[in-house]
Amino acid sequence: MLYQLLIKANADQNFLKSNRNELNQVLRGFKRSTYFVSGTADTQRLHGVLAGLLCDGTINSREVFALKRWLDEHKNLEDDHLFKEINSLLITVVKLNKVDPAVIEALIQAISKYVDRENYCLPKQAVTSTSENINPDFYQGDFTIKYSTFCLTGASEQYTKAEWKKVIEEKGGIFTDNLTKKVDYLVVCNKGNPHWAHMSYGRKFEQAKKWQYEGAKILIITEDHLLLLIRNKV
Repeated sequence: MLYQLLIKANADQNFLKSNRNELNQVLRGFKRSTYFVSGTADTQRLHGVLAGLLCDGTINSREVFALKRWLDEHKNLEDDHLFKEINSLLITVVKLNKVDPAVIEALIQAISKYVDRENYCLPKQAVTSTSENINPDFYQGDFTIKYSTFCLTGASEQYTKAEWKKVIEEKGGIFTDNLTKKVDYLVVCNKGNPHWAHMSYGRKFEQAKKWQYEGAKILIITEDHLLLLIRNKV
C-alpha cells in the first residue's frame, strides 16, 4: 500500500496534496510496525541512497566519496549482500584517494540491476533473468531436479506451494520450506513478496547470499528458470 501511494504521489502532485493525511498515516503505521526495525530501515536507506545517486543518469566523484562515507557510518549493514557488493567496489577509492572511471561504471552497473533507469530509478519489479537482462545474482547454468533440494521464496505466478511440492517431487527432487545450507537451489518466485525491501528479494535471498560469501554451494535461480527445466526436460 505504501509503495503504491508513493508511486501515485510521484506521478501526480495534486494526488499528494489531496492525500497527504492518508500518506502520513500509512507512514506512521509502517514506522510502528515490527517490520520496521533499525536494520531494515538502514537497508532501505541504502537502497534509497543508491537509487538517488543514479536518478540523474550518472555518478560523479564527489558522490562516490559521499557514498563511501555513508557506508563507513553504517557498518551494521556489513552482512547485507548489497552493502558488500557496493563497498567492495570502493576499495581502490580508499587506497588511492581518487575515483577511477572504472569504479563509476561498475557502480552504475551494480545499481542498475535493481532500479529502472528509464523510470526515475524506481525499483525493478521483475525478478526474471532473461538473456537480454541477465542478473548476476541468479545462477544461469544447467542443473537437474532429481536428488536436488529446492526452497521457494515469494509468491509464485504458476503454482501454490503444495503444487510446487508435488511437481518437484514428481521429478525426483526434494521440496522444503526451511532454508538451510543443505538446500541446493533457492527459487525466487515472480510475484514477489510485499514485505521485501525495495532492492532485495527477501530474507531468504539475503541469507543465501551470505552463505554464498561464506563458501556454501547453494544457488539462487528464478521461477522461470525452474519452469523451463520442468516443461522441457523430464
